[in-house]
Amino acid sequence: SQLGTSSLISDRIADPGGVIAAADVKINGFDALAGDFADPTSSQTSGIAAQIATAINANSGTHGAYANAFNKLTSNDVGVWAMSGSISLNGVTITVKSSLANFVTAVNEEVADVTATANADGTFTLFNDSGDPLTVGAGGGGASIGLTASTTYEGFIELYNLDGSAVSIVAGS
Repeated sequence: SQLGTSSLISDRIADPGGVIAAADVKINGFDALAGDFADPTSSQTSGIAAQIATAINANSGTHGAYANAFNKLTSNDVGVWAMSGSISLNGVTITVKSSLANFVTAVNEEVADVTATANADGTFTLFNDSGDPLTVGAGGGGASIGLTASTTYEGFIELYNLDGSAVSIVAGS
């Protein structure tokens, strides 16, 4: 017997670059979307993953699945902590911190919709449960703490069936 729920987690969701037709993707044999998904615009406040999850959930009554948008980014391992300059996360500047613990505290206190945790190997993870992008701005401190400056990391979608059965996802015809 199967324990828990069976879920699928996407790669980072990229801008589709156009309309996703309702029948382009099938979940459990049914259209993933209740209607066509218009290409997102810069004026929309949530990230692409959150927008697509909302569109999938608008048709949950038909296909029986639920989409949960989130975002997660783990820094590269750079060895001993030595932050060399400030860094911008989602538009908020984090000044030089003398330790990983101080950096994690600053992110958690200053950057909305982002939770930072220190990992046992000296790296850190940034997370949100909205699916909104994690944006690392330009600045000298990024590389010193294992992040790539001037990079936007779009979110992910986790898809699972409300009844706990295995999810089926295929390209539409």
